[in-house]
Amino acid sequence: MALTEALKTGQPQNEVKLTGHSMFEELYDDPDRLQQFMSAMAGISGGNFHDLAETFAFSGYQTVCDVGGANAQLSIILTERHPHLKCTSFDLPIVEPIARRNIDAAGLADRVGVASGDFFADPLPQAEVITMGMILHD
Repeated sequence: MALTEALKTGQPQNEVKLTGHSMFEELYDDPDRLQQFMSAMAGISGGNFHDLAETFAFSGYQTVCDVGGANAQLSIILTERHPHLKCTSFDLPIVEPIARRNIDAAGLADRVGVASGDFFADPLPQAEVITMGMILHD
């Protein structure tokens, strides 16, 4: 029901709706907690990301931008599964160092990039495929 309301009204359906504040405000003030949160989200999202990499026909595309890409997990999984892809993980500047560390650790800096911005206010990076995982409720 909340997704339907979000799509119809364009209004947030997360904690902002109830409290007026985003939980991310607190996380962004503490880099260690932000890293912990990103790691927890990676555990929740990993299975779905692998399923997407296996089932979506990426063979006809060259570029992907993951909006709200956080730690770049989806971009890493996609480029590991589809060697022809180049991906961009797009998220707020505070998240960029976490994404870059993960990309470097995976050895994919030549195929996965990071773009910083606010998807509410800034233009999205150009790509043939745009993904948005677990952010539509925002």
